[in-house]
Amino acid sequence: MGFDSKPELTWDIMANNLTKKQTLTTIKNPWEQALTGIAGDQNKQKELHDLYAPYLAVMTEYHHLNPDWKFWDNNPNIGWKFHLDVPPENVIAVSEFLKTYNGKGFRHKYLNGSAVEQGKVFTVYTGSKNDTEKAVKEIYDHTQHLIQNPRVNPSEINGETEFAPNIYGRFVGAKKDGFQEYGHNGISFLQGDSGQILRGLKTPDQCVQNAKDAAQKIYGDYFGGNITPYQP
Repeated sequence: MGFDSKPELTWDIMANNLTKKQTLTTIKNPWEQALTGIAGDQNKQKELHDLYAPYLAVMTEYHHLNPDWKFWDNNPNIGWKFHLDVPPENVIAVSEFLKTYNGKGFRHKYLNGSAVEQGKVFTVYTGSKNDTEKAVKEIYDHTQHLIQNPRVNPSEINGETEFAPNIYGRFVGAKKDGFQEYGHNGISFLQGDSGQILRGLKTPDQCVQNAKDAAQKIYGDYFGGNITPYQP
């Protein structure tokens, strides 16, 4: 998940009685992505700045790698993943757990292209169904007191489904295998199916079933069907 080369966006952040200079790579930066839709609206820009400021003040965006974690084609963007919405004051504690679990931690990122306003503070990449269900249990059991209910409905915004209380995610198939990034009910649609829905030619449920059939055929147990929600 690389960044395209574009000018940097710099501003002063005031948060927690701290002032610091924050420089961001912009093309996939969540701040710039969010600003794209509110250009010229200073009130909304300030609201967004105030939302991101404490997160960027407490910790720099990052990716954490675990070379032992197995992904389809060694690509963490193919498979199951989920998001954690965490208040700024709990970010360090959650980060430390995700980085150090079992010695090498979970493959995850903090911000770095994700939208805080959509509840995507941490994104955890888990790959297979089996590994995802194990990871969800461990993360929930250790961080349930630190995470919060997503500030938007993940099923409406990103087509995600509940994996555990306050933890939502989805399966994303590879573009080369005919999938797009987003979908419905926890799985990304096949390319072109979103247009079919808009034209009234297919229902979302039909597109979900098409995607599941294709994912099962291509990825087998790595996809494995729906995630069984963890019920502590």
